[in-house]
Amino acid sequence: MESQYALLPLEVLKPSTANVRVVVNPEAVRKLAEDIAARGLLHPLVVRPEGGGYGVVCGRMRLEAIKLLEAEKPEVFERLFASGVPCVVKQL
Repeated sequence: MESQYALLPLEVLKPSTANVRVVVNPEAVRKLAEDIAARGLLHPLVVRPEGGGYGVVCGRMRLEAIKLLEAEKPEVFERLFASGVPCVVKQL
């Protein structure tokens, strides 16, 4: 299984059909967004090419928290993710 590190634009990331997390708790996402705003993203998302973009296989809550930051705290989003969202791209 080959993998590589990449900084990807948020708009190409979506939940993967292979992601086991179907339901996301909004309060948990909000708390995670606050943590990411304070400490940065500690672990990259794990993604795979899927449907013309990238499906998030591992990191669904981090993805939702990053989207929340983009919507509610654009200055924080820009500071942390101006170059893209850190991802490990796997060829599954």
